Amino acid sequence: MMSFISKIISLLYPRRCPYCRNIIEENEYACEKCRNDFPKDDILTGAYGHRCISPFPYKDNYKKALLTFKFRDKEQYAPLLSYPMYECIKRQFGDIDFDIITCVPMHKKDFRKKGYNHSKLLAKEIAKFLGVSYLDTLLKTKQTPKQHKLPLSKRKTNLKGAFKLADKEIVKGKTILLVDDVITTGATLSFCSKELLKGNPKNIYCVTLTNATVKY
Repeated sequence: MMSFISKIISLLYPRRCPYCRNIIEENEYACEKCRNDFPKDDILTGAYGHRCISPFPYKDNYKKALLTFKFRDKEQYAPLLSYPMYECIKRQFGDIDFDIITCVPMHKKDFRKKGYNHSKLLAKEIAKFLGVSYLDTLLKTKQTPKQHKLPLSKRKTNLKGAFKLADKEIVKGKTILLVDDVITTGATLSFCSKELLKGNPKNIYCVTLTNATVKY
């Protein structure tokens, strides 16, 4: 049961659907209308030869929800947005036993400025849903221009040499799920996957909330 203080907080700051902002119940991750409108098919792509899955296209309310989460300090969206990712994982990777959930890292200067890594928040929630350990396996050692601000042609090289494997031993022989918010060219996930491969993992799979590789 909710405590008195929790009830007051829920009245002052009600839980809202991240896609339409309508008020939802505490046990809901989206309103009924938005859930019914979710795409029927997952989006399947790849990054550096590794399978990548996404529940949503990067458009309409899905794009809006992600941008609000990333740039308007809506950290409370993490469990709401990560749940459709978890459902997608169960549909597409349900027969895979993951050893590690990890994410695309953020440079320390960017982290200090923003205060949180949105991909890490999603990854940690997914780890809870799956009952798998979350680990920081990668470091971003070079501050780079933001991918979304670059033309597609430059995104493929912008992150070259930007990531470093934190510890080869922690990924050796492991099946890894790499989490990010959106896949566009696949460059970010590809560079991260290349670095993870230096530790000789068993397998690498990728999941993002949205997918911008499909043109509409």
